[in-house]
Amino acid sequence: MRATDSKKASIVTERKQEKYDEVLKGWKEDTKIKVVKKEWKKVDFKDQGITITTSKTSDTGSDSGSDAGSDAGADSG
Repeated sequence: MRATDSKKASIVTERKQEKYDEVLKGWKEDTKIKVVKKEWKKVDFKDQGITITTSKTSDTGSDSGSDAGSDAGADSG
């Protein structure tokens, strides 16, 4: 493959990616997404082979880590 063919392929790939990103951005802007917590509770990721891990922060005396987790489990709606 010549250098010009390689550059052409690179440009085409870049333009395809830009167009893809543009289309997705438009879809995101045009779509109203509503999360229904009751329905999400029915989702079981174990059957899909997906493992969800959460990082546990150790108490280092810093206020930033201890306050963040206190409201995480609260149901706001």
